[in-house]
Amino acid sequence: MHLTSRTPDRFQPALTSLENRAVPSAAATIVGSKLDITCDDAGSFVQIRDNGQGAVTVAIKSASGTVTAAGTGINNIAVHGGAGNDTVDFRTTGNLIHALSLHEDLGAGNDYSYTDLYRGISGVPLALDINAGAGTDSVVTQFGTIDRSYVSVHAALGDGADYFNAVMFSGVGPRSVVNMSVAGQGGADRVDYNLMGKIDATSSVTIYADNTVTANDRLIARYRGELDGKLTLDVNGAASMYGVQAWFALDAASTGTVTTVVQTPTGAIGSTARVTDHTGLPKVTVLDRLENILTEPYGMDVTRF
Repeated sequence: MHLTSRTPDRFQPALTSLENRAVPSAAATIVGSKLDITCDDAGSFVQIRDNGQGAVTVAIKSASGTVTAAGTGINNIAVHGGAGNDTVDFRTTGNLIHALSLHEDLGAGNDYSYTDLYRGISGVPLALDINAGAGTDSVVTQFGTIDRSYVSVHAALGDGADYFNAVMFSGVGPRSVVNMSVAGQGGADRVDYNLMGKIDATSSVTIYADNTVTANDRLIARYRGELDGKLTLDVNGAASMYGVQAWFALDAASTGTVTTVVQTPTGAIGSTARVTDHTGLPKVTVLDRLENILTEPYGMDVTRF
């Protein structure tokens, strides 16, 4: 029998192209009552929604993909920004009736933080703590009616020319305490407070600003409404160029007090004002950025110290 020689088949290695399956580096983790959010370094958009009763959803969008999570009974939220330009958008979709602590550490980059509590806060404590970090950052907070609640807002703006804005649309109801504190730190920052509505006789609102004299920060505070409780503006170190510009329009029915304190290198300068003529139009008093004292228009009694 004749055998024919046959060349064996050769194995030819080849690479097969697979579908791109990049794994997002952002993360959202829920452990018990805490939601922990981590952004990636390329810049993330974080959307957080709270129904006011602790049912929270989060979506983190970045160049590498989208991460989502949802949980109930959440009362502690922490956001860790990366090196990119991050945006954190937190909103309540109903009246906040559960205790909540929201901490945002935005990291480096030009970041934006938006907190919307327009639906109101009733009978619970709220702690909002924002560390903007390096970069040109913007922090915006909005509040609806605050009733029987303790609200604490602290923002450290970090280095860079930053912007902080707080708006209180509907005043402060009975047995409430509102403390807002902003540290300008490095860079020429602008801090705006716009407060509106009645402040109940059993409630108080304190605004504190701490800046660097050489940074030329600018603080603008406005209030209009019936002030029956206490409103205090406390500034540590008015910047050399702009300093403090405050405008208070107290309804004639007001029975409370507005107090301003400006800490200078030589000591504290301030004054307390109250309405004495409860007729006619609102009584307007202005904190002059140079003299650091309230003006005394007709119908108001100002005590300086």
